[in-house]
This record gives sequence, structure tokens and C-alpha cells, in this order.
Amino acid sequence: MSYHIVEKESFQIAGIKRECPCTGEEGILGIPEFWGEANINGTVNKLIPLLNGQIKGLLGVTGNNNKEKNTIYYWIAAEHNGDVPAEFHLQSGLFLKCADLCHLQS
Repeated sequence: MSYHIVEKESFQIAGIKRECPCTGEEGILGIPEFWGEANINGTVNKLIPLLNGQIKGLLGVTGNNNKEKNTIYYWIAAEHNGDVPAEFHLQSGLFLKCADLCHLQS
């Protein structure tokens, strides 16, 4: 899997999210499994047509750190402008450094 770090001004993503535990030394649990599930159940293939922003690959985005529960939300998403199917969530106003996790063939 190829990736690179992207710094962007505010943008919107559409995708799925999951609350993941942060375990300190081991990092964030469940992310590889989340990607595996998204590939197997067809979510990745449903997100690809939503890629209509500047970033042309799917994103792995972390946010909403909950210190009390020691968790974060992890998103598998596409930079997208516009409406999305009900099965996906929208998040706008992101000013993050994101790892662009491209699952598309070059």
C-alpha cells in the first residue's frame, strides 16, 4: 500500500467511522481489521465513486480523541463535495494532516 502525508486547508470527507481503543505502546487497535472488513464487504468499492475532491485516494483519518475512554474515531473516507448515500457519514471542516491510503491501482 502506498501512502503520503498531505496538508490541506478545510475540506469535507464522506465515509465510515469506528471508535478504536488507544493502547499506548501498541498504538490504535482494530484499524487493519477495519480496512479488511471494508474491503471484504464492498465499502471501499462504494467509496471510490465518491472521490471528487483534490485527493484521489481513500483516506485513513483519526479524530475525536476521547481521553476518558482512551479511544479515537478512525475514518475510512473519500474527500467528497456534495450529498452521499445514507450509509456514509459526512464530516466537514477538516484541517488535518491525513495519511492518503491509496487502494487504487496506479
